[in-house]
Amino acid sequence: MSTQLRRPNGTYHTITAQPATVAAVAGLTPAGGTGATAGAYDTAANRDVLIATVAEIKVSLNDLIAKLKTAGIIAT
Repeated sequence: MSTQLRRPNGTYHTITAQPATVAAVAGLTPAGGTGATAGAYDTAANRDVLIATVAEIKVSLNDLIAKLKTAGIIAT
């Protein structure tokens, strides 16, 4: 099955159906501290998990933006 997406200039771009399963963008992020340390990370490991998660989201978002530009859906 294909889908047509309307570009800002009024033309259409046809895409084919994607697989039924799509990987999640990122895993869980650790919660910050509580009380006086609210929002802080209590261990270096928890901080590193958050940094890795943000980096994964950035890569996924940049990939999506590149695909949308290639399809002409958003301006380059």
